[in-house]
Amino acid sequence: MALVMDKVIEEILKYRKYKVWRCLDDNSLLALQRRDGDIATGRHPETQGLFPMEADMERGFFKVNEHFETSVPGIYAIGDIVYGGIQLAHAAEAEGKAAAAAIAGKERAIDMGLVPQCVYTIPEIAAVGISEDQAKKEGLSFKTSRVVMGSNAKSLIADEGGYMKIFTDQENHMLGAQLLCSGADNLISEVSLAIAGGLTMENFLKVIRPHPSVEESLGQAAEGILLK
Repeated sequence: MALVMDKVIEEILKYRKYKVWRCLDDNSLLALQRRDGDIATGRHPETQGLFPMEADMERGFFKVNEHFETSVPGIYAIGDIVYGGIQLAHAAEAEGKAAAAAIAGKERAIDMGLVPQCVYTIPEIAAVGISEDQAKKEGLSFKTSRVVMGSNAKSLIADEGGYMKIFTDQENHMLGAQLLCSGADNLISEVSLAIAGGLTMENFLKVIRPHPSVEESLGQAAEGILLK
């Protein structure tokens, strides 16, 4: 799978076994030797007339409070129709549980920074927590450690590349990670747990990871933090 970002497609032409996409922004051509290509153009909520009463909205999305209650008392909204929300199925599931807890008179807070984002390419891509760009923008003092999967025995056996990159504060608490490797969609939950539990890299390294395994590289990345 090839990912082409930030391109506006003007027209799609056919030339022999290729599909040629002409890009509007720079008049460049993209030749795809495949039958199909997918164009992601965003999502629009279908919320018109959903409720008989008026609720505060923004660009067709419902505005909600921390319990996912709309401006109409007793009416809740979750998932893709929430303004400013994360349009992922697992995020919507967590929001639904939080809304159900609120309806039942219980508190169930959600840290949206712990919602993992995954791209199911080969190899997979996954990220959670704070990113390097976000940390710089917010003026945070942080450490980074990057491990190339070429040093990972399991990746070498499978002939797969990629990398792992983790971010911590100056006290070595996990802040976030970006993974590009086989099984990244599964491994990212280990990082989420470390963030949620406030684990330092010293705590993180108490786990003895199997060899050979892809997750060994997470331990190597943590060791890299402690060397800084």
